[in-house]
Amino acid sequence: MRNLKKSEEIILLILAAVLIGLFYYQFVYKGVIQARTDYDTSVLETELTAYQARLASMKQMEEEIDSGKNAADGIVATYNNQKQEIIALNNIFADADTFDFNFETPTAVDGDNTVRRNISANFTAASYAKAKEMLTALYHCEYRCLIRDITISPTGNSGNGQDANLSSGPVQVSLTVTFYETLYNAASTDGIDFQDADNGN
Repeated sequence: MRNLKKSEEIILLILAAVLIGLFYYQFVYKGVIQARTDYDTSVLETELTAYQARLASMKQMEEEIDSGKNAADGIVATYNNQKQEIIALNNIFADADTFDFNFETPTAVDGDNTVRRNISANFTAASYAKAKEMLTALYHCEYRCLIRDITISPTGNSGNGQDANLSSGPVQVSLTVTFYETLYNAASTDGIDFQDADNGN
């Protein structure tokens, strides 16, 4: 076997370097790039951040409602104030895409002048911000009320075939609102379901 000339050694070294480079590019570099693409979490992180912001906003709204449960916001009208409450609800939810109210029989505890009128409400709004505006208006209604059991969820899709989320597109809202009235100076008690105080209702 003959000895390699210096020029041939250089050519072999160059070929070896090229082969190593091709091997690195094909099996290492491209693999790393593909792994980054496959496990790219930037979209998930963005969605998580948006979700956390919406969750914080909803929590703040619930805290505002909870903190105002005993606040003297709104008047306690004399029974039966249902007609005026319906007018107030229609005004508050005038900007809703759809809304539906289910009025329960008003209740009062024997020996107590307070009448409670529970209403189950469902509405759709063009956006989360618009829904929040309407809930805030209900919270500050001229008639004393308590809002509870709020759920807000996206409805439909975002318009580009993707699932909708609270940050864009319409939302569906359900809640229960209780209007408080008083029997003081009431002309009638017709329609009230009087409950025994011992039941704790």
